[in-house]
Amino acid sequence: MTSSSHHVDQLQGRYDLLETIGRGSQGTTRLARDLDTGERVVAKELKLDRTETWRAIELFERERNTLAALDHPNIPEYLDGFQLDGREGPRFFLVCEYIEGRSLDARIDDGESMDESAIRSMLADILEVLTYLHGREPPVLHRDVKPANVLERPDDTYVLIDFGTVEAQMDAGLSESTAVGTAGYTAPEQMQGRAEPTSDLYGLGATALTMLSAREDEMSGMATGAHLRDELNLSDDLADLLESMLAPDLEARPESAEAALGRLIRSEPPA
Repeated sequence: MTSSSHHVDQLQGRYDLLETIGRGSQGTTRLARDLDTGERVVAKELKLDRTETWRAIELFERERNTLAALDHPNIPEYLDGFQLDGREGPRFFLVCEYIEGRSLDARIDDGESMDESAIRSMLADILEVLTYLHGREPPVLHRDVKPANVLERPDDTYVLIDFGTVEAQMDAGLSESTAVGTAGYTAPEQMQGRAEPTSDLYGLGATALTMLSAREDEMSGMATGAHLRDELNLSDDLADLLESMLAPDLEARPESAEAALGRLIRSEPPA
């Protein structure tokens, strides 16, 4: 480390901060080592200055509280959360399980597309996660399903990460006055500030479409049956499923992640 102070690189006397693995407008994500266990973990920091609002803190606390209540093998396990006060103001930290793998975004950067078999595996794993999230009381909406937030493990299983825009649906319409999400992966109704469980299906469908061509700029407007079958050589069943997940009208999408998973399983080609 190049820091002049060891304390900058250690949190709570327990976590040694290592390299930065992500950087956003409101903080950084660092790889760290838990000195109690020796395990690698992920430490996500929200750093506020005078221009930041309570909104950023609310989203960060929401992510922390949501992750702490979740237990699924394809979601990072929440480990710790705390606030540190310094000369520059409060710093909020969330610590979660480190999952070895590569984001689908990194696959795109490497020019690697996914074939139908890999897409089916990814859809099955993430639809199972969404079924779990949406089945909670109240339903938990991720609201930012995209290639950067899906990790592929070395064993070819897939993990949904980054719950920074998560929302319990009972809050919808009450605290949510602004749209969140990522352009190209956000359903029309969510762009207008109203997220539903099937909004996550739209993001997952858009992710699948991107990964089939490994080009994000080709994704928009391509969710037609003809394109999916002819240009991407998908089976009719998978093309139909993706087309329905990407329907602009949420009423035309599968009624739930569980329903979409059922369709995917039923359409699995014989071995």
